[in-house]
Amino acid sequence: MAHQIDLTGSWFKLKRAKEHIDAFHRSVEDKLGPHPIQYGLASKFDPDQAVFVFYIDRLVEIDDCWSLIIGDAIHNLRGALDHLAWQLAIRHCNGVEPKDPGSIHFPIEIDRSKWPRNFFDTSDSAKIEDLQPFNEDSAAKAQKLPHPFVMLRCLSNGDKHRMIQVTSHHPATYTIPKITLHDCEFRGQNIGLTAFWGEPKLGEEIIRVPVTITGDKPTVELEGYVSFYIAVRERWNVEDVLTIIHQRVETLLGRF
Repeated sequence: MAHQIDLTGSWFKLKRAKEHIDAFHRSVEDKLGPHPIQYGLASKFDPDQAVFVFYIDRLVEIDDCWSLIIGDAIHNLRGALDHLAWQLAIRHCNGVEPKDPGSIHFPIEIDRSKWPRNFFDTSDSAKIEDLQPFNEDSAAKAQKLPHPFVMLRCLSNGDKHRMIQVTSHHPATYTIPKITLHDCEFRGQNIGLTAFWGEPKLGEEIIRVPVTITGDKPTVELEGYVSFYIAVRERWNVEDVLTIIHQRVETLLGRF
């Protein structure tokens, strides 16, 4: 009969990770408001070009505690997998703890040729294989994110030596459901998001509305917004990152 593994530690680590993830979501919403999180926009009129320009007039303050919360969540997510790996290694050794515990860690492999690891039973290795990064993760791909375990490894390795750096904010989407004009009319069709990438700056132009003046007090009212997300590493939406990594770890633990 195969040795029965004890995943109490793994599930506890996962539970702690979820508590940190939920705390991060709450902290972001408490400080920045409900989703979609929006930049503050204001407008001005450029008389030389007869264009109303909407620009960013309020930027984002990143809370210093967010990096610490993210780091704690990542630490526990990685710990949940390493606890699993330790238990599987004991089972592979017929209930005896491996002599070199420092060598036992959860494998995250992008090269299929290097799988499986020789410190797991074949049946246990098979339960892990399809969640490895050498297989595509369709949900992460749809969100334009790397494989969840690749992100976990990247963030975990960085957190060992320094605080996970939140790279401030990054534009996400924009919507212009309604534009109301007073004492002016649309001139042409040049209405839309001004191209920018990276972290916007205060006063940066977002939307241009060219008009023809028809009255004494021309104004343009915009019922729309430009949303953003809190980013980490290579412009990854950190809320999505934490959520999808947690889901994959939970799925994996559930197989044992």
